[in-house]
Amino acid sequence: MDNENTLNNKTTTGRVVWLDFARFIAIISISMNHAVAAVYGIFSLSHDDFNTGRGIFSETFRAVCFVFSRLGVPLFLMLSGVLLLKKHMDTAEDVWKFFKHNLLSLFIAAEIWYGIMYFVRCFWDPDIVSEKMSAFDVVKGFICNAVFINQITFDSMWYMRMILLVYLLIPVAIIIKNNRLNLWPAIIAVIIATIMITFCVPDAIKTLNAFEIEGQRKFTLSQGHLFSQYWVYIAIGFWIGEEKLAGLKNHSVVVGLILSFLITSVYQYIMFAAPKRVAIGYECTFLLICSVFLFEFLRRVKVPEFMQNGITYISRISLGIYFVHIIILSLVDWYVTFPAMAKSVETLLLWGISFVGSIAIIVVLERIKFCREVLLIIK
Repeated sequence: MDNENTLNNKTTTGRVVWLDFARFIAIISISMNHAVAAVYGIFSLSHDDFNTGRGIFSETFRAVCFVFSRLGVPLFLMLSGVLLLKKHMDTAEDVWKFFKHNLLSLFIAAEIWYGIMYFVRCFWDPDIVSEKMSAFDVVKGFICNAVFINQITFDSMWYMRMILLVYLLIPVAIIIKNNRLNLWPAIIAVIIATIMITFCVPDAIKTLNAFEIEGQRKFTLSQGHLFSQYWVYIAIGFWIGEEKLAGLKNHSVVVGLILSFLITSVYQYIMFAAPKRVAIGYECTFLLICSVFLFEFLRRVKVPEFMQNGITYISRISLGIYFVHIIILSLVDWYVTFPAMAKSVETLLLWGISFVGSIAIIVVLERIKFCREVLLIIK
C-alpha cells in the first residue's frame, strides 16, 4: 500500500489509478446488490419470498454479500466529492459550464435510459404485461415517465434521481467551500431552480391529486435527496481525497476496514433475523464507518500494473454497466428458471450473467459515437 501522492499515481493516459480502482469496486458492488436482492427477495413484502430458513451459511452469505453490495453507492458519492468539490468556480460562467458538461449530459443520458427501461418493463415485465395497457396508456405513461411522474422504471434508477438533484447543488457547495461571495447571483439562480423542481412542482401535483383531476400522480424527484446523508459521503470523499487520513498507519486502515465490515455484517445478520426484518440503508452508521475505511484503503492500495488496463476500462464504462446490467438481470430473473442450486451460487450466477453481459453489449455500443458519448458517457 502507498500513502503518498496518490493523485499523482496515474496511468500513461493520465487517469488516476486509485480513482479507477474505487469506481471498479463500486460498480461490482452495485451490480451485486441487485443480484442478491433478486435471489433472496430482500425487498419483497412477503416473508416467504425472503427465503429464510436456508441454513446458516446461506443466511451468513446473504448478510455479508448484502453489506458489500451496499458499499457501491457510498463509493460513487465519495468519488464525486473527490472529483467535483475540488473544481474551481470563480465566475458565473464556470457554474453554467458545470451544468452544461456535467448535469445536462447526465440528465440527457438518464432520460434516454428511463425511456428504454419504460418500454422494457411495458413489453416484458410479466406484472405489467398482464395489465394489457392500451396504446394511449403506453404513450401517456412514457410522457409521464420522462417528467418523473408515476415512473415505471427499475428500482435501481432511484440513484439517478438523487444524483441529479445533488448535482444541482454541487456549485453551491463549491462556492461556499471556496468562499466566493461574488457568485451569489449564480447561487440564487440555482436555489430558484431547486425550489421550482422540489417545491412548486410537487405542490402542483398534490393539488391536482387532491381534486382527483385525471387520477393520482406521484412525483419521484424527492426533496429529501437535496439535503440528506448523501452529502456526508460526498464531503468525506473530498476530505479523504485531500489525504486528511494520511496520518493513519497502513495496518490501522486494514484493521479498521476488516473490523467495520465484520461489525456491519453481524449487524445486518441480526437485523435480517429480526421479526420485522430490516435491510441497512445508507444512513447506517456502521456502513458509513466501513465506507470511510474502504475508501482510504483504495486510495492507498497499489494496483499491479498488469491489472490497470482492465480496471481502467471497467471504470470508464461503469455508468453504462449501471444502466445495462439491471435490464439483463431483470430479463433473466423474469424468464429464466435455474435448476435447483444453492442461493449463494444462484446469486453469483445471476450477477455474473448481468455483469459480463452488460460489458459485452457496451463493447458493441461504444463503437457508435452517439452511444459512446451520449448514452454511455464514456470518457
